[in-house]
Amino acid sequence: IALGLEEHVIYTCYTNAEPIPEIADTFNQIPLLSERYPSLEVLLSTEPDLVLGQRFGFTEDHSGTVETLAEHGVPAYVSTGTLAASESVEDIYQDLRDLGAIFRVEDRAEEVISEMQAKVADIAEKVSTLDEKATVFVVDSIKENEIYTSAKSMETEVIKLAGGIGACEGDSDEQWY
Repeated sequence: IALGLEEHVIYTCYTNAEPIPEIADTFNQIPLLSERYPSLEVLLSTEPDLVLGQRFGFTEDHSGTVETLAEHGVPAYVSTGTLAASESVEDIYQDLRDLGAIFRVEDRAEEVISEMQAKVADIAEKVSTLDEKATVFVVDSIKENEIYTSAKSMETEVIKLAGGIGACEGDSDEQWY
């Protein structure tokens, strides 16, 4: 949506977070295909030209693997950060560049990246004078009697960019545990 490509988005799924205010109205007009991961059959029934998602969604028990989708003639783009051992804001910039190239809106992608970089720099300047860093514990999700938190995730990266410390950053080599 930030790249002006909302007319190309036919469905969303697994919307477990609110969209940022700048795109919320547009995002909320896009039909929801599935509360969680759609089955491969449901996904294919929409006849997509491309599927975008995180690595967690591209499994046989979710929406099918990237290879399975390719066998059905549907290319998939897996967000860079979810493939990395430790997510970073640079992964978001790379995804924007990649999507800019795919949809031939490279200039708009670079504009969005520049806007984001300016915001990050502004925040870095503001937090550089902090005497103490806040320690933040992330509760990502609760499933039955299990609580999931982040170690090497984007949430940890955002906490650091905002001048804080992710409480569990050094506890695991996983993004989520």
